[in-house]
Amino acid sequence: MRKSHVLMLCTLTLGLASCGNSVTDTALGKANAPQVQASNELNGTLMNFDPTAPGFDPQKVVYDPRGLGEEFQTLSLEDRPALVTDPPLDNASTAYPQAIGSEGAGIVATNPIPLSALSGLEKQMAQVYNARAAYFAKIEQQYGIPSSVMAAIMLAESGSAAYTTDWQSLKGRNMTIRFENHQFYNYWGKSNPNTFNAHFKYNATQPWTGHMYNPSGTWLSVHTGQQQREWDTFDYAARLSSVNTAANAISMGMGQIMGFNYGMLKYSNPEAMFNGFQTGAMAQLDGIVDFLIARKLLDAMRRADFHTVASNYNGTGKADEYAKIIKDRYDAYNSVLRKYPR
Repeated sequence: MRKSHVLMLCTLTLGLASCGNSVTDTALGKANAPQVQASNELNGTLMNFDPTAPGFDPQKVVYDPRGLGEEFQTLSLEDRPALVTDPPLDNASTAYPQAIGSEGAGIVATNPIPLSALSGLEKQMAQVYNARAAYFAKIEQQYGIPSSVMAAIMLAESGSAAYTTDWQSLKGRNMTIRFENHQFYNYWGKSNPNTFNAHFKYNATQPWTGHMYNPSGTWLSVHTGQQQREWDTFDYAARLSSVNTAANAISMGMGQIMGFNYGMLKYSNPEAMFNGFQTGAMAQLDGIVDFLIARKLLDAMRRADFHTVASNYNGTGKADEYAKIIKDRYDAYNSVLRKYPR
C-alpha cells in the first residue's frame, strides 16, 4: 500500500498511518474490480481571496488532485476539492457578525482584524482568525490547544473553507463532498460486483484515480471540479444501495472527512454523520476536533509538534513537507496577532 500519504480521515484529512476500515490494494485488485486508465484531468480550483475587499473577485488557481489511496483517512493537502468562497464584505471591522447572523455565534471573531494592510499568508491567517476565533478560543479553553495551532491546521487542511462566512455554503446540499468509487466498491460493490461494474469504474492499480460512473448508458467523470457531479454520483450510488451505505464513500465538509470514520466522530452510522455535517459549520468543526482527539494528537498539538501531527494526519512520506506547511501558517498567525493584539 502507498505510504506517502496518510490515512483518509478515512477523510479528514491529514492522512493517517492506518485505517481500521481500509481495504488492501490486493483486495482492490481482485479480478472483479473494474479496470480503467488513470485520469490526469484537472479536477477543481482552490480560491485565494480577500472577502473584505470592495469588488472582490476570487483568483482561481487550478490544481490536479490525485485522489485517495485506501490507507488514507483524510485528503492530503494537494487533494482538496474546490471549496466554498465568501461573498464580498465591505468592512472588515463590522461585516463578519452582520454577514453570518446567529449561525456564526460561537465561531467568528467578535473583534475582526482589518485586512487592508495585510497580504499573502498573513492576510489568509487574519481571515481564519476573523471567521473562527471564537471557536478556537473555546477549543483552547477546553483542551489546552493554542488557537494559533488550530488556525494553522485549519487553513492547511480545510483550504478556503477555513475562513468562509457564507454559512449556507456549508449546509445541506451545498456541503462540499467528494465521492470515492473505490470506497463504494469496498462497502457495496464487492457484494454486488455485476451491478457495480456496470455503473462504476476506477483504476484497480491506483484506486484513487480513474473514477467514472454510468447512470444511463454514458460514462461520465466523477471528479470534474463541479460539486453537482459529485452529488449526482452520490445520489445514484444511494439509490443502488442506501444513503447509509453510500455515505461511507464520500468525504464531507470543510475537513473532508470520510464517512466511514463516523465512529471516530461519535456518530452512530455514516448517514448520521452525513446528516449532522449538513447542519452547518459547527458540526463540521466539531468533527475535525473529534478526529484529532481520536488520533491522540492533543498532546502534540499542545506542544506545537507539527511533525507528529503531520505524520499522523498526512502520512509519514511527506511529514517534513506538511509540518513546514503547518508551521508557516502558525508563524503567520502569531505574527498577525502581534501586529493586531486581541
